[in-house]
Amino acid sequence: MKRSTKVTAGAVNGLKFDHHGNAKRPTWPWFGSVNALVEDIQDIPATLVRNGLDFTYATRPLYRKIEGPSSLANTDLFEVSKLRSEVVAVTPFGEPKPLHAHVSPRHSFTGHQPEDLVRFFAGLAAQHPLEFESLMVLDHGRTVFAAAKAYRSRSTMFETEIIEPFVCFATGVDRATSIWVEINLPNCMNAFPNFLNQRSALRYTHHRALDIDKALDNFELETTARYQADISAMARAYLDTMARRQYFAAILWDNRATLYSAKMSGHEAPRTAAELSQVKFERHEAQIVELEHWHQHGAGQEQDCRKQNVWGALNAVLFWTDHAKRTNVHERSSRANSILAGPLAGIKRSALTRARALAA
Repeated sequence: MKRSTKVTAGAVNGLKFDHHGNAKRPTWPWFGSVNALVEDIQDIPATLVRNGLDFTYATRPLYRKIEGPSSLANTDLFEVSKLRSEVVAVTPFGEPKPLHAHVSPRHSFTGHQPEDLVRFFAGLAAQHPLEFESLMVLDHGRTVFAAAKAYRSRSTMFETEIIEPFVCFATGVDRATSIWVEINLPNCMNAFPNFLNQRSALRYTHHRALDIDKALDNFELETTARYQADISAMARAYLDTMARRQYFAAILWDNRATLYSAKMSGHEAPRTAAELSQVKFERHEAQIVELEHWHQHGAGQEQDCRKQNVWGALNAVLFWTDHAKRTNVHERSSRANSILAGPLAGIKRSALTRARALAA
């Protein structure tokens, strides 16, 4: 029996609907919903305390058991591992809190601390007017993230499409420190990463210490011209119903390993259940229907600039990932974690790459 599609079943991010079934504008983008308590960003200690960032990452020895009992005592022997160290969060009182994460002994947290995140924004605020959207701890302390609106780069396209760039900074125990620009669309609260310094992001691994002052010197907000050109090209690129369905199917198929646990080769999305499996094929088809639903009923989709073009199709996918797709029970943290470096990040990356290719 064919499974019925519940197009609003995943609407768990505070979505509301009008009497026509159209989604109303969400309250926040994926990186919002947390009020950043920042009275004076230059007061770094107070900002850290107010936002739960008053801890430091550190490592301590990880012990491994040596094969065979001790010949001198009735006990097992252990030695310090030369390959991995345990990561802890050290409180202001010097108490280590295990983070259940292990890293190489060469791993450096110098310049990759919560305090360095705030220091970066303190330096940036002296150059650009900023308003903080988020300062938060994610993944049980293993990731810290901040986002601030850059006022000078706000723009409007097609008379109705407002575009707000946010400077984002994320670091953690098992991921590189990243600084990038996230483009937010207030009409629907969809967001997607954009270029910074002619790159997708500034990334600094933990293999060496990070000099925040040098990172600030290297940082330069792009003008609005580049992302406006991208969006204009997508808005001009016509997409009929069949082409739009193929676009959605291709994005889902790009991410088949995480969406369907399907480890199959080939670039073409399946056309029949025989190419996948009945249950997985039905799930694939149901998600295409859901994306079509959000293309029609997602917030902001009523704008003329999104009708029958690549820009509208991209925003259907962004609305699904940012607001509508089901996530785990811990809604705020799980969705943000997934978009930062998880399955939703892969879907959004595929959607943006394919949209730019279609508009080229």
